[in-house]
Amino acid sequence: MREEKAQQRYTFFINPVSGRGSWYRMVRTIRGFCRHNQCSPEFYFTGDDEKIRMILDQKEKEGIKVVFAVGGDGTVNQLARLLVGKDMILGIIPAGSGNGLAGHLHIPKHPKKALEVINKARIQEIDYAQINGIPFFTTAGVGFDAEVTHNFNQRSRRGLIGYLEAILKAVQKYKSDVYAIEYDGKHKVVNAFLVTFANASEYGNGAYIAPDADTSDGMIDVCLLKPFPATAVPGLVLRLFTKKFNRSKYVETIRARNLTVWKGKPGNIHFDGEGETHNGSVKVTSVPRSLKVLTSGD
Repeated sequence: MREEKAQQRYTFFINPVSGRGSWYRMVRTIRGFCRHNQCSPEFYFTGDDEKIRMILDQKEKEGIKVVFAVGGDGTVNQLARLLVGKDMILGIIPAGSGNGLAGHLHIPKHPKKALEVINKARIQEIDYAQINGIPFFTTAGVGFDAEVTHNFNQRSRRGLIGYLEAILKAVQKYKSDVYAIEYDGKHKVVNAFLVTFANASEYGNGAYIAPDADTSDGMIDVCLLKPFPATAVPGLVLRLFTKKFNRSKYVETIRARNLTVWKGKPGNIHFDGEGETHNGSVKVTSVPRSLKVLTSGD
């Protein structure tokens, strides 16, 4: 009698509050896919770092090669930074508000289509970066986008509508500020409304803050949005969603491996949809090709 081939095992970490809490439907979808594709899934809810680290250590001992983050950019960030340094591969099933890294890597938003990366199985080594020692994989920043993140994380409504509401609230009171930037041996002083550090091209929800950013070039695209008149807002928004934001006359992009930004006063920072504060100084560093990600190769 011929011995059956052992099924490939995959571990899925699900954020139970992503996708409006419909985690049970996600589990059903994944189980259905695996049933028809001869693979074996196992599920865990996300939690604190120590809990996830213990599970990952055990799965590594068991020979699990691919671990999926099921959620938004915050979920991806948490799992990705715990996978750095391990011989394991990150898979992404987008189920959050922004899904910026998934968008950049062309991973479909629909769960069933996203799961097809298992069959295509292309592994890509990508960079990540650190802002004040905090790892991020998509975007981070100070200025207006940090204020938007602060407002968004205080709201109950998620998704694109929630982001737009957070933007409208922030734009009513936020003013540009002066930043001193030192990068790769160069110096710059700029009055900017927005200072975004992009490892990947997309904020999320199809908003491309740095269309030319590359997750495998060891560089950070620094997007500087200079003061602009109110009449320029519709055009800037259109450019953001048509991959032409960097072509605006109000936008300057510099590229660097390492940089330090001084604002002169404490404020907010954001990284992959999460918020923090800084003391007036922000250091950003690129860490090249340090994470393996499962992509479709499209």
